[in-house]
Amino acid sequence: MAVLLTFNALAMLSAIICARRSYRRYGSAGRAMMAGVAGLLVLPLIVVVAVSVAAPRAARVG
Repeated sequence: MAVLLTFNALAMLSAIICARRSYRRYGSAGRAMMAGVAGLLVLPLIVVVAVSVAAPRAARVG
């Protein structure tokens, strides 16, 4: 449960940061909304990749 909450918190943080930066740069609310939606998986994806690379070989599937 904690992993899911952490994943969601990182996704929301990433979306907020992407939307804020886009709005400051372009001044368009629609473009900021699309950047926020696109940013939903940026930070959690980085965390997932880092964890999968750091996992011991015996724990990996395949």
